[in-house]
Amino acid sequence: MKRKIYNSVLLRKGAIMLFALVFFSVCARAQWQIYNASVLPGDNNPVFITSGLAGAGMVTSLVADPLIPQNGLLELLTVAIADNGTWRRSFTDPTPNLTVAMRVRSANDNALRVLELDLDNGGFRERLYINQADNKLRLQHSTAFGATNEFNLPNNGSVKDWHIYRITKDGSGNVRLYIDENPAPLASGQTTTTSTNNYFRFGDTNGSHNISALIDWIIWDQSGVYAPGQGTPIPANLLINVPANWRMYDGSLLPGAQTPTFTTSNVAGNGGTNNIMTEPGVPTNKLLEVITIANADNFMWSTPLQTATTGVTILMRVKAANDVARRVLELDLNHNGIRERLYINRENNRIRLNEGIPGGDAGEIPAPVGVNLSDWNIYRLTKSGAITRIYLNETDTPIGQGTSTTTTTQQYFRIGDGNSSHNIAALIDWIIWDETGAYAPGQGSLVPSPVITPSWDATLSNLRAGGTPVANFNPDVTSYEVILPAGTTTPTVVIPTTSNQGATAKITQATTVPGTATVVVTAFNGFTTRTYTVAFIANPTGNITPDAHGFKIYPNPANTLINVQTLGEGTNGYIEILGMTGQLLFKKQMESQSETIDISKFARGMYLLKYTSEQHRTSRLLMKY
Repeated sequence: MKRKIYNSVLLRKGAIMLFALVFFSVCARAQWQIYNASVLPGDNNPVFITSGLAGAGMVTSLVADPLIPQNGLLELLTVAIADNGTWRRSFTDPTPNLTVAMRVRSANDNALRVLELDLDNGGFRERLYINQADNKLRLQHSTAFGATNEFNLPNNGSVKDWHIYRITKDGSGNVRLYIDENPAPLASGQTTTTSTNNYFRFGDTNGSHNISALIDWIIWDQSGVYAPGQGTPIPANLLINVPANWRMYDGSLLPGAQTPTFTTSNVAGNGGTNNIMTEPGVPTNKLLEVITIANADNFMWSTPLQTATTGVTILMRVKAANDVARRVLELDLNHNGIRERLYINRENNRIRLNEGIPGGDAGEIPAPVGVNLSDWNIYRLTKSGAITRIYLNETDTPIGQGTSTTTTTQQYFRIGDGNSSHNIAALIDWIIWDETGAYAPGQGSLVPSPVITPSWDATLSNLRAGGTPVANFNPDVTSYEVILPAGTTTPTVVIPTTSNQGATAKITQATTVPGTATVVVTAFNGFTTRTYTVAFIANPTGNITPDAHGFKIYPNPANTLINVQTLGEGTNGYIEILGMTGQLLFKKQMESQSETIDISKFARGMYLLKYTSEQHRTSRLLMKY
């Protein structure tokens, strides 16, 4: 739920770090130590000292974030190639295992390198070079990357842009590098370069390159080597430093009394009623209630848009205020010469793009299975040129789109009731809009934290197959199977619901039976993920019926050995392991009620384990990691 901090979407890091440090001091799991660029490293607590100075040394400055003036950054520059200098954090205790994460970008285009990070601990040394001249990353001492040890950022990324670099090194010299908190390492290596030092440092220690870096923050954990999603999460306040492209209406005041301001528009008949009310069950949250009684009553709130943008994105969290009105709400978007209107129709649970092609009645879009438009939903409307797309509840696939041919000379969007054929009743929690482009979920600026509190929750709260809840669903269980009638060749559609409203779900539907659908949930923080699988299996024919209680497998997932135990039967059955395309990989007669099977030679992935006896034919999904 949104926090009531709206005039300052991004809190200054220095102010909230005090709270974070106090909180961490009493939290048993909190291992991070923090440098947040609110002071020079030498004034930080814990303190850094200068190291490796040569030539003219390194220029160290505190500067304002050009995109977020409230946010401080550390700028590091070495002008000539022979100029060296670093900031070093020494450890008083032995530190065999170390995790360091930092958010960094280039300060200018003149230097050959952005930054160097040097880890000397646990008897081994590794250095990460972020090279601007060739847009490469380099692990200087690891042996896994050939002569140069250089590699590219994922997705053709640029080292000039902001990235989160996480590097881990253990007491055996194993090194892993993660980018932007993707839990899969970009690089894994082994350093054989020994060291008697016990510190890490950042800056420029190399006489062949100069550097130019902006550092938002650096955090480190001496308690172990932690991949993204392991150990203590990165403090949420460090992850809100993104460009503030969103403008916001938050429901705490009438739209005409809040900045940016709205004006009344298209008032007819008896107009509408507008009230600020408290959300039931959430006494700290305010909502805007907008109601028109008769069909001929019209009322809208309008706010202007800029004229120089090529795309616009609008998000709003809305539900029906009652079960009487035919429509929940209308959104009317006039932008760059093209008009589109979104109708949320309560009476038939459909969404309509009125101007789009297809438009009118033919353009009505049924709500996805299990979604009630009378309930709270997040609507994302994007418009680029004449093309408008609708996303529901931040799922990355649009539920519909249209191409409008309706022209306009206006430049605004407005909400309410502008149509004399329907009345409305809406509760509006918030509306945010970004005029820099048309962004699908996961693109553009993060949804601001006052709207949706940042979360590492990448679970589902519900999972349906063909509109029916998946049996025995548990948010912490990620593998399921759905048994379809005998002879079925086409699987049903999987429909997920995320536990956190800021999370997104990317769905890959199964295409055949047997086959597997996957749902990758990305948390609101943008990088924590969890993958759910649903395997579709045709019901065996004959007199043998599926029995969900015929046997059990443990552990599952597994890496080397699994135990298969029959429940209350003799030893008259046999076990089969099949690949997900149906090929038989293993078969064994049960010699006792409990059998141990070695799966160490199986490739990582999903398998179907079947148990067949005179009484039962049962299957389970098996995951090998």
